[in-house]
Amino acid sequence: MRLPTAGTGRNTVLAGAVVLSLAGCGAKPGPLPPAQSASTLPADVLALSGRDTLTLARFDNAARQAGVPSRGNGTQTIAFWDEFVRYSLESQAAQDAGLTRDSVRLRRWSSIRERILTDRYAQEIAQAQFGYTDRFLDSLIARDTSFAKVSRDSVRIRMARKLVLSAVKYDSVQKANIGLFRRPDSTITPLDSSRTRIEALVLNQRSQQEMSGLHERLRSSYKVEIPKVERPAVPKDSLEAFYRKNRDRWTGAPLYMLSALGSKDSAALRTAVLGKKKLASKDAFQALSSRFPVGMPNAPKGELGRVKRNFALPYGLGLIPDLFAALDTAKPGVVGLVRGDSLWYAFWYEKRDTATIRPFDQVIEDVRSQFVIENVWTPPSAAIVARWDRGVLFTKADVDFVAEEVPAHMKRQFPFERVLDFMVRWKVSARASAEAGLLARPAVQSVLRDNESVYWSQAWRQTKDAASFLQKDSVLSSSWKNGKSLFPTGQIEDSGAGVNRDAARLGVMPNGFLKERYLLRPDAWMQDSVLPSFEAVSGRIFRESRQDLDQLGRARLDSVLKARYGYKALELAPKPQVYRTLSEMFDSARVAYDRRDLEAAEALYRRIELEYPKGDTLFDKSLFQMGQLQGEKQNYPASLEAYRKLLMLRPGSPEAYKAQFMIAFTYSEYLKKEKLALAEYRKVLVNYPSCELAKDADWMIRNIESGGALMPKFDDSAIVVDSSKKAPVDSAPKTAPKVETKPVAKDVPAQAVAPVKMAADVKAVPAPAKPAAVATPRKIGGVPVKSVAPESAKVSAPVDTGAGSKRK
Repeated sequence: MRLPTAGTGRNTVLAGAVVLSLAGCGAKPGPLPPAQSASTLPADVLALSGRDTLTLARFDNAARQAGVPSRGNGTQTIAFWDEFVRYSLESQAAQDAGLTRDSVRLRRWSSIRERILTDRYAQEIAQAQFGYTDRFLDSLIARDTSFAKVSRDSVRIRMARKLVLSAVKYDSVQKANIGLFRRPDSTITPLDSSRTRIEALVLNQRSQQEMSGLHERLRSSYKVEIPKVERPAVPKDSLEAFYRKNRDRWTGAPLYMLSALGSKDSAALRTAVLGKKKLASKDAFQALSSRFPVGMPNAPKGELGRVKRNFALPYGLGLIPDLFAALDTAKPGVVGLVRGDSLWYAFWYEKRDTATIRPFDQVIEDVRSQFVIENVWTPPSAAIVARWDRGVLFTKADVDFVAEEVPAHMKRQFPFERVLDFMVRWKVSARASAEAGLLARPAVQSVLRDNESVYWSQAWRQTKDAASFLQKDSVLSSSWKNGKSLFPTGQIEDSGAGVNRDAARLGVMPNGFLKERYLLRPDAWMQDSVLPSFEAVSGRIFRESRQDLDQLGRARLDSVLKARYGYKALELAPKPQVYRTLSEMFDSARVAYDRRDLEAAEALYRRIELEYPKGDTLFDKSLFQMGQLQGEKQNYPASLEAYRKLLMLRPGSPEAYKAQFMIAFTYSEYLKKEKLALAEYRKVLVNYPSCELAKDADWMIRNIESGGALMPKFDDSAIVVDSSKKAPVDSAPKTAPKVETKPVAKDVPAQAVAPVKMAADVKAVPAPAKPAAVATPRKIGGVPVKSVAPESAKVSAPVDTGAGSKRK
């Protein structure tokens, strides 16, 4: 047997509604089944999560929908696995919190479930199986031993193809589509060579046929009816009340008896009717009609007859609003000149007939029409708007409930009738899915189960427990009290979900978090090139760190829920690659960096920072290379932060002087902040006077203070005769200098200097006793440094090195 099939219907999710990549699983989800014991676990189990068992099949399906690789230990795979586990844990938390007993959420869930099945039915039954049900195909497969060792889902598709092709007449199909089989030389491809193309053509046409009109056929099969909900008759007393309230609408307009004269010469017309003596009679006025005719053809003696107020005047005079305004206060006789479209007019006002109210019985139908227009009728919530062979399908309340998902700006695109049409489509497809056997497929059950996790997880994320990061009220209260003492003038409260969100963030904020951000990101807090005190900007630092604090809260939630539900990852679960030593992880990061996989390299450098003690030279190199990596990505704030973190955590490190130089270099060459660059270059001379970059720093200071005068000047028109000649004094080579990564000499004490000082505290650096020799071209860890003067260069101009001293 075959179910009625058809229609495109692939876009079954109501546009503008809440759309989940994984949605939910069942109108009335029961409790999640307990996790299986280790002895009975299937071979593809990845992890145990409380009452849930996470399998490879489920993760494969979820990852495929998200477009993420489900195997391996790549960054994307690990991140998606963490989210997959989070859905499982949070859905159990939602169940324990009683959310799964909420009737409103269950109704929303039922609708989402039907949308999922609508897509699955169209793709797997209508398209892949050409409308044949699982039960029918399974009955045929049971009698065909050739399919014994093939997976059941694959067998069904092959059996459905076999049924479609069993009745195909290949020669007829080829003749009907002869143009597709014609060769360039106008010969026809032999039938034996065309069988594969003919089969593909037939199957494609059959699939399109099944999808065309799919939902219309399902509606017909299930006898869906959309009854017209008629508006009840309006009571007569309601119409009479409406009539009395708006009686002006059925009041006849006043009538005026008028005659008119017209002329383009306003002065002549004015003299004729309002001259030395104003015309005293209608006859005298009309006697002038031959001189001042109006109308096309001329009105007899200018007689206009009865004219309604605010209506156009007869004989082509048109609408003259100023005339009626004058008539409201005029007495019988001449009415002064009024300007029309093309002429000036004078009028003789004879009399006025007052307005009359038309009786209710004469205008009752018009009253009824106006009443219906102005009093929009809405069917009652219990009104039946759709029926099928099982009785009532939907009431108006059902449609209103789903329509709440439509955003306000899309309401016009999804009126009541369109929302109802979507709902009918979802309902009949869900019923057809059950009758076709789709719900019995393990793959579909897995999809629905994972959608259940996502749906209830997202519901739980709106609760107070999630908003507070599962911290106790006493902790939140204490955190907020301490927070207010930190930010006495800042308004940082951000309430939501019945909990003070900023109090929750303060509760997970590590000690020294804000101070560290202040020191590592001074550029973000500067005002007019001056760094305010920490106390002045601490509230701002907190506000701009909310997202990072939320990530810390997210990590706390994961940790607490994993402990609560006894989460256990098994051998097959995706996990970051395990490195036995810091050296092994560092080498892997360098390899990723060298092959330009910057995301992988960055992830490994961050792992080193989190997982290994801050006392190893490889740890120092990792921080320095993180600064280089971020600079290569042109993320200069992050680059500076990495260098400053190295100086803060490891001021005596062999990498420290290079980090200090690169801070200065980033300011001068990339951010073009020469004032800040000078202060940072001077720190190299003060804190690391014997390092190999001290000469470079000295030259950079002198070059900046001279306005770039020490940079070489190249004449493109010059002809190089002897390339062995030395460069002019005080000029820099074109090639970037390379700095060897040698450690600081043991006899030079490394001084711990805060990476940022108050602008007022930055003092000029005293010059060395002798002119510093300038380094040869070099790089810092592979990053080119701006050209500096060769070693033989001499200082040609006095340079102020601070403290009022000068040297030549």
